Amino acid sequence: MRVVDNLLSYYSMRARNKIAEAAYWIADHVRPAETTAQQRHRRFGDFVELNQNLTFDKFEFEGPLIHVGAKINYEDKKAEVSAKQFRDFLGKKLNGSKEVLGLDISEGQNVDIVADLCEPNLFQSSSTQFDPIQSNLNQKDLDPKDLVLGNISPEDLSQYEGYFQTVLCWALLEHVKNPFVVASNIERFLAPGGKLFFVGPWVWGYHPYPEDYWRISFSGLTQLVPHVEWHEWWYTGTCEKIGFKIEALRNERKVFQLKSKITAQVDTVSDRYMPYLNIFAVGSKCPSVETPAP
Repeated sequence: MRVVDNLLSYYSMRARNKIAEAAYWIADHVRPAETTAQQRHRRFGDFVELNQNLTFDKFEFEGPLIHVGAKINYEDKKAEVSAKQFRDFLGKKLNGSKEVLGLDISEGQNVDIVADLCEPNLFQSSSTQFDPIQSNLNQKDLDPKDLVLGNISPEDLSQYEGYFQTVLCWALLEHVKNPFVVASNIERFLAPGGKLFFVGPWVWGYHPYPEDYWRISFSGLTQLVPHVEWHEWWYTGTCEKIGFKIEALRNERKVFQLKSKITAQVDTVSDRYMPYLNIFAVGSKCPSVETPAP
């Protein structure tokens, strides 16, 4: 009886796949001829050679600089070496002040300030108590040795409001519970005219650290940091040296969407796929703008 059930399941799957293939073929071929002709000659954007190193050269970032979400997420000798190499890199690339600070919610390599960016009163002058239960992280999310109790920082963070000429925000916002508060605090770190260098995943697999909450489009980014004027933004993928600047965001699917067959089980759900994509963006805080507290 089990053999019969397996055969029925096999032929049923084959039948569903044939029906799906026929439906996809009809969807792809039964369309106005002029639409295909227009798309064939339409230009959607340009490839660019812009990795993190070249981006620093192009946009001439200045110090002082703060790296939010700075912790190197492994604890061994290699992390110490990586932190030193990164600081040396920033020291060579920054114009003006060479001051660099790293901020994260827990201690570790590349971290100078321990604070919770989800705290709405991050910049109040009095000492703010850091409660890991009420903060962006719960105690269950980290081992006890990773939790830093007491004050969010031995320093008064009010001194850093409007202080930095550059903020690096790389692969951070997808991991915080309240990206609106975090983005507002990031703006408040920036001096008027200071630059924000943002990197975040757009199409990416689930990667908890300690959780993974959001995917933020470029349109969403403009809403999160409304006082930043964006100079340029582009997509990157698994090839770190190549980016793609799209002319119209509405054409994203036409550029990146793929049709592929991976397995019969997956194709039963969908035959449309998008490649891994990050969004890179560089902008400046508008002059004479004070970011309101979140």
